[in-house]
Amino acid sequence: VSWVKDGEEILQSPLEPYFWKPENDNQSAAHFAERVAVWKDAAENRVLKSLHTSTTDDALVITSEMSLPVGADLTISYSLFYDGRIKVEMDYNPTAQNLPVMPKFGMRMRLNPDFVNIKYCGRGPWENYPDRKHSAFIGEYEMPLSDFQTDYIHPQDNGNRCDVWQFKIGSGRRTVVIDGCQPLCIRAWDYGEEDLAGARHPQDIARGKFINLNIDLNIHGVGGTDTWGKRTLPQYTIDGNKPWKYGFILEAR
Repeated sequence: VSWVKDGEEILQSPLEPYFWKPENDNQSAAHFAERVAVWKDAAENRVLKSLHTSTTDDALVITSEMSLPVGADLTISYSLFYDGRIKVEMDYNPTAQNLPVMPKFGMRMRLNPDFVNIKYCGRGPWENYPDRKHSAFIGEYEMPLSDFQTDYIHPQDNGNRCDVWQFKIGSGRRTVVIDGCQPLCIRAWDYGEEDLAGARHPQDIARGKFINLNIDLNIHGVGGTDTWGKRTLPQYTIDGNKPWKYGFILEAR
């Protein structure tokens, strides 16, 4: 809920599990939000089962075991290294059957609104998704947040980057660094998912209150075999009936 570096608070909202994403136009035609609605508040309604700590030679480890209302167990482990870095690991195991596909598997946090300078190693420079990434090549890219986002005429999900190994977002005074323990999907907006609801044009979005940063293992593909109801191909979706696990390291400089 708080992350302070040299007396400066970095977070506006906590680092938390998050499984939801807004529809894009292709997915709206396929009734995506209706089919996967159980995931929208799944993380918010998680129930804590146990919390315990342990130590290693170089870290304090805090482990939180939770249940999700969809029918799954979720374990998050935070390794607080003595040099200030934080390793976050999240482990998902379904206990129910016939769960719908996940919109995304990952976490979210909100930073102060002045974190608008981005540099990353991954696919780019333009947005890319699991089923839209062959034209986005792995490299080092640097850009302002305004270029990292994509403002469609009709506001919708946008701006994801796949196969990200390191992501830096800075405010001029401070930089947050994310190193993936495996390739990540990263998305950053100057608005929240909730701000897209009812927005008909980009100028309708309320911006600048915070930086909404999604750190994911994977995200549902954009689809588009056709644009009037065809679903995203199965290989570009996230099966809610399978276990998933990922990790990343946070550092404030």
